[in-house]
Amino acid sequence: MKKLLLFFICMALLFACASQQPKISDDSRMPDPDAAFFFIRGYEAELAHNWPEAETLYRRALVIDPSSRYIRVQLGYVLTRMEKSDEVLVLMDALLREEPADIHALKLKAEILRQQKKYQDAIGVLERLSKLQPDNLDYLLMLGFLHYQLDQHDQAINVLGELVKKDAEAYKAFDLLGSVYIDRKEYDKAAEYLGSAIKVNPELDTAYFKLGIIAESRDDLEGAVKSYEQAVRLNPYNSQMRQRLAQAYLKLKTSGKTFEELKSLSRQSPADADVHTRMGMFFFEEKQYDKALDELNIALTIRPDSTMIMYYLSLVLEETGKYDEALSLLRLVIKQEPSNIKAFLHVAYIYGKQKKSDEAIRVYEEILSFEKENPEIYFYYVNELMQKKNYQKTEAVLQEALIRFRDNDQLLFTLAVVYEKTGRFDDMVGKLRKVIEVNPRNAEALNYLGYSFADRGSNLDEAMALIQRAIDLKPDNGYYIDSLGWVYFRQGKLEQALEAIQKAVSLAEDDPVLYEHLGDVYHAMSRNEQAVEAWKRALQLQEKEEGLKERVEKKLSDLEKEPAK
Repeated sequence: MKKLLLFFICMALLFACASQQPKISDDSRMPDPDAAFFFIRGYEAELAHNWPEAETLYRRALVIDPSSRYIRVQLGYVLTRMEKSDEVLVLMDALLREEPADIHALKLKAEILRQQKKYQDAIGVLERLSKLQPDNLDYLLMLGFLHYQLDQHDQAINVLGELVKKDAEAYKAFDLLGSVYIDRKEYDKAAEYLGSAIKVNPELDTAYFKLGIIAESRDDLEGAVKSYEQAVRLNPYNSQMRQRLAQAYLKLKTSGKTFEELKSLSRQSPADADVHTRMGMFFFEEKQYDKALDELNIALTIRPDSTMIMYYLSLVLEETGKYDEALSLLRLVIKQEPSNIKAFLHVAYIYGKQKKSDEAIRVYEEILSFEKENPEIYFYYVNELMQKKNYQKTEAVLQEALIRFRDNDQLLFTLAVVYEKTGRFDDMVGKLRKVIEVNPRNAEALNYLGYSFADRGSNLDEAMALIQRAIDLKPDNGYYIDSLGWVYFRQGKLEQALEAIQKAVSLAEDDPVLYEHLGDVYHAMSRNEQAVEAWKRALQLQEKEEGLKERVEKKLSDLEKEPAK
């Protein structure tokens, strides 16, 4: 954020300097008449922006009149244009030894020090200038800017405050004060100063832009859009402002306006990789994958070494099922950035989608070789191990992870599931109680414990309370409502059980266990035709639940053996 604000501040403060014609020193002593010939020709070359020629001619003039401060200052301007900053400093320091109050030498020295990012030294020179010319308020403005760049907010506020007291229409100072207070997160104060800047200069695009940043930081997206739109209206060719506006539109889900802004950016900057990247990600969000691929491929052509663009392109390829191409790009990202966790995670995810569990597991192990402080890596890793039913290793990895993240409810919950899968019911109960203690709003743990009790037909009152808490947290979760129905079933409250499980089936379609439960309830109510229908539907979906096929087929077989009623 600060880099973006600095960009606009620099442009505001330095644009005038960049567009100036070359200055002639106001030194009262004109050059020697013989030197004047070369000096005038040098000045003509300077007007034509022929800096090497101007330097040569000024130096020839100095050979004739080496003591002329007039010529040396003008040579300094040319050397500044030629980015020979060290030579300029040597030249200006020599002048200042002769005349410490030489305004032109001090100005040039301050500018060179600023260009070299020697901000504290530049501040010292500008303070001298301000004392020599107290009516020149430009020095205070630049001092405020340099203090801001050094994060010396109090000094910046003092200097700029002095400036606006002297000049109530110093809109650039108000604008800069707005930036200082944004950095301090004092948004009300920032907005006040930016409002003062706009009151003096209603066409100040940077102030509207910063007001947009303030509104966005407050999650006032509509206010942000209004300010950004005003900034873009005043400065339609500023790509940073348009990008920010497009981003705000995207957050507001106004896709039409987002597209129009991005299209305008693309027309303005057809060779800008960032614009094509944003266009690509916009199309990705809109699920227009072909267009996303086109834009991101253009961006990658412009910037072929950009790991960010490679990564985004891999996401689109991944989403469209082009896994091998996505993996190739992700490997290139990892080759350039060996610790890019996001790239590694997507490699593992793709392997998971391809049912290549062993490869995915190796990727997670590689990540953990350099990153052990992210609990999510352990979570993804053990879930892949669970797919392999390698419960022994899963438990060992979880125990190691919980040494680092002892109160991580996700890891604790997964360990409880391992205990359940390995037949350690009491251990599972103890661990689930720990999860709920750590995070009383973990709905999954509340439901899992409640359903486990209900499935065993024990602790039914507690089971009911636990499941009800889960439903209160997630009222539209079909699985939790099924658990509630299962408690009713165990309590013999069949009508309530049927109502709950029918609702669960409507919310969580195509889950075989829910249809199995529905069949069980119908069977208990002697509605055998409906029970058979529900159980057969469960069998159609049996691949989703291990062991279900055998259970349901036995129920159907047993039903056939029952005497007719």
